[in-house]
Amino acid sequence: MAVNHSVVVLAIGLALTLGILRPGLLADLQLLTVSGFIQIVPGLLAAIGRRRLLTAPGRWRAW
Repeated sequence: MAVNHSVVVLAIGLALTLGILRPGLLADLQLLTVSGFIQIVPGLLAAIGRRRLLTAPGRWRAW
């Protein structure tokens, strides 16, 4: 438990330090994350849209 607490305190301290000293760095990281997610979304939507239904919609069939 002491290790978990130490890691949380370290992460908060690092985020606070970066936020004060280099606020542009955090903004760039956020933009990079969003742009990466936007590139993945069309592929996910295409994969979900191509799923085949095993039975007709609204009908349940016992084997």
